Amino acid sequence: MLKHFFCPPTLAFVCLLLAGCSSTVAIAPSTTPLTAGDVFTKIGRTSGSSTSGFILFIPIGSSSPVRTALKEAMETTDADGLVEVTVDKTVFNFLFLFGTTTTTVEGTAVKIEREGKSL
Repeated sequence: MLKHFFCPPTLAFVCLLLAGCSSTVAIAPSTTPLTAGDVFTKIGRTSGSSTSGFILFIPIGSSSPVRTALKEAMETTDADGLVEVTVDKTVFNFLFLFGTTTTTVEGTAVKIEREGKSL
């Protein structure tokens, strides 16, 4: 019985049922407009993430995962904004019935001064 379970077509079918993917969905120079008169200080690299689920393609969780992940990334470093920003999205499905979506925002946290005033 186990011999037939591990045959290539069965393994391929199981892999299809446990489908998932990950990709970079956005790259941006900054999360806030920066002008030539702005002075910013780099704090360091930071990241934030937001995970939500779905059942039968009905979303459960955050309605704006990018905004939630961005807020988390900025709050951990008390930043005014992020530069060199990337947004990655990972989706995992189980039997196409339910799954999770994780959105991760990464970037360099910055403190910004506009016209000599902190934001």
